[in-house]
Amino acid sequence: MTGSMPRRNRAVYAAITVLGILIIVWLVQFANVADHYRLDPEFGIRPHLVSSLPDILSAPLLHLSWTHIEGNSGPLIVLGFLAAFRSLAKFAAVTAVVMLTSGLAVWLTAPAGSVTVGASGVIFGWFGYVMVRGFFDHRVSDMVIGVLVALYYLSVFVLLLPAPGLSWQGHLGGLLGGVLCGWALRNREPRAGT
Repeated sequence: MTGSMPRRNRAVYAAITVLGILIIVWLVQFANVADHYRLDPEFGIRPHLVSSLPDILSAPLLHLSWTHIEGNSGPLIVLGFLAAFRSLAKFAAVTAVVMLTSGLAVWLTAPAGSVTVGASGVIFGWFGYVMVRGFFDHRVSDMVIGVLVALYYLSVFVLLLPAPGLSWQGHLGGLLGGVLCGWALRNREPRAGT
């Protein structure tokens, strides 16, 4: 849909889309704070409970604290914009897939009795997608962006390691889903001049 749009229009639509997501996440945070964070245990992912499977869709909108949402907001804007820039249709598909892969990774492997919330699994998915998209599409500009993003966010790879109170399962599930999307949604048509 947006792949054939002029670059400026794609940038505007990508920015509006990602800002809309950020606004929704922040509105949910205000509602969660007003409800004394009771939304987290109610709509967060509770591993191994079949009744919590739908929470895979709500958990990315919830955060444990102001620090948690503030820490996710910057990467959400940057990586969301980069993931959405080429095509909003692909961005929607990537977002759906990484919500599922991240959420299912948590649901299947996180400790029983825990509750997982936060957008970081989806952000890791966008990160994985942006990192590999250029290589699968054979786009030098996207390859450079992918390498720069990987170098800039190199420290986030530490978040893939098990640590108390940290959902490395969601991060890893999102990252793998994003890489899978980079391959599955690659351009299959030869580009002019390549």
